[in-house]
Amino acid sequence: MKLLSLLRHAKSDWHDSSLTDFARPLNGRGREAARRMGREMRTLGLAWDRILASPAARVTETLAGLEESLGSLQVHYDERIYLASTETLLQIVRENFPLVEIIMTSAAPDVDGAVRAIKLGAYHFLTKDGDPDVLRELVRHAGERQDLHRHVLTLQDAAGDTGGREF
Repeated sequence: MKLLSLLRHAKSDWHDSSLTDFARPLNGRGREAARRMGREMRTLGLAWDRILASPAARVTETLAGLEESLGSLQVHYDERIYLASTETLLQIVRENFPLVEIIMTSAAPDVDGAVRAIKLGAYHFLTKDGDPDVLRELVRHAGERQDLHRHVLTLQDAAGDTGGREF
């Protein structure tokens, strides 16, 4: 099963008020934190098939710090990610991984947000105060659904119907 990881940029530098938010770089502490995160990720054996990222300066610098420990990362920059809404992020993930099951979480019960997320292809929507056992069961079920999708694609490939889809 694919795992989606969300990573926020390291500490940014606010000293130069002439810079736009998009152009704001990391400060010294942020650059060191990015390198430290890369070392920890390497220790944990973390790796990604694809990284979707905003091209904002502090994001590219954070990824450069990670690369010092992890080696070259396969980063695909998408300007829509910068200041994106939850719905836009879901749409970007769905465009890149159309068959991945997505479970959205939110800090507050928001029926309209849940409906929008499900209409955009989320498998389920939970609030952060949800029962951990329910979340574990949803993740297990989402994995089973994804395995079923993968099996269907394998059968289609065997039958000569290649759709070129990616999990």
